[in-house]
Amino acid sequence: MSDDNTELYTAAQTREYLEGHGVRDPKAGPQAGIIRDPHISRTAAIAREDYDPNLLDEPGEMPADLLDADPWQDIVAVEETETIREAMDAGDMPSLKHITGDAGQRADVSGLEAIGDLRDHVTGDAVIIYLWAPPGRGKTDFALLLSQLYEEAHPGAETGSNIRTWTEKDEWIPTYPDLMDWMEADEEAVLAGDVEDKLFIFDEASSHASGRGEDGYEAGQKLGPLVYKIRKYGGSIIIIGHDGKDVHPVVREMATCIKKTSKKSANVFETVNNRRGMNKLLEIDGIPATDHTFNTNEPTAWRWDGTGEDDGVPEPGSVAYDVALWTVVKCKQDGLTHRETAQYVPYSKSWVGDRWGEWEAGEHRDAVDKVEELTE
Repeated sequence: MSDDNTELYTAAQTREYLEGHGVRDPKAGPQAGIIRDPHISRTAAIAREDYDPNLLDEPGEMPADLLDADPWQDIVAVEETETIREAMDAGDMPSLKHITGDAGQRADVSGLEAIGDLRDHVTGDAVIIYLWAPPGRGKTDFALLLSQLYEEAHPGAETGSNIRTWTEKDEWIPTYPDLMDWMEADEEAVLAGDVEDKLFIFDEASSHASGRGEDGYEAGQKLGPLVYKIRKYGGSIIIIGHDGKDVHPVVREMATCIKKTSKKSANVFETVNNRRGMNKLLEIDGIPATDHTFNTNEPTAWRWDGTGEDDGVPEPGSVAYDVALWTVVKCKQDGLTHRETAQYVPYSKSWVGDRWGEWEAGEHRDAVDKVEELTE
């Protein structure tokens, strides 16, 4: 190996060591060699060493490593950009090799490992996944990769989505009534125990399923029952959001929650609360791109409106009503106020208070238990 090649190899291996892939555990932080400003580098190193989330009031809402916090991620992104620019200007190949790491050695292996880790989450029946991240981190690409793994585990499965340009889907589904028709088409078969595997990918869900505005009101009425019905019929759904805020309690309770931290990495959590993943289960690196095709610039369409029995205020005994009762009990047991709970149901805070009082008096047990069975 020539001196030049040795220099490049050492720079790349240093990055792998700092990321925890060397023979010994690193004592230096992963930002070493990327943040070149000495004051910022030292501040980051000291802050990271002194950081202890257990000293905070709500440690579960903080990242385990300070550098995983969004403000520090932004700082590292700016510094890495400047380091690359300066290295390109100076022809500094060791610095560039350090930033990219030993990609030739790890890419294929990490990709296979990522596929193996992900496969475990999409091979079962009634898969419910909530996926979130800011724009630009490859959420839709990742969701379509999950659909490939789902179809691999469920031969003959049908896929539907509100992503019109997803070429490989079986059905374009731009409205809530269309989705209900698609899911309920084989209701008799489901009741007979002959479940047909179906996966629905709901893209840009936070634009249509948030707890805010007109769409938010309808989402409060329909997103919970939607997920409940899909689970009831043995179907699967991947919900793609942007920030993890105001996720319906039914979704939080049923879903595996995945945050994309970059285009090639993700963290899997037991649940999500107020934008933060809770109880990390898995870190995944080296996520490959999907083989499926779609237009990344498509503004996906979705409407909650339509005609059918699910429109308007749910009637007692309906799926939507039972889910609303379950939601009241879940939210109140979690310490939410009547007003906070009302954003997740199509009723007022006074209705929430009345139903909670009835629950405490021993009513609604059968309805709530029926929903609870499918959330476990």
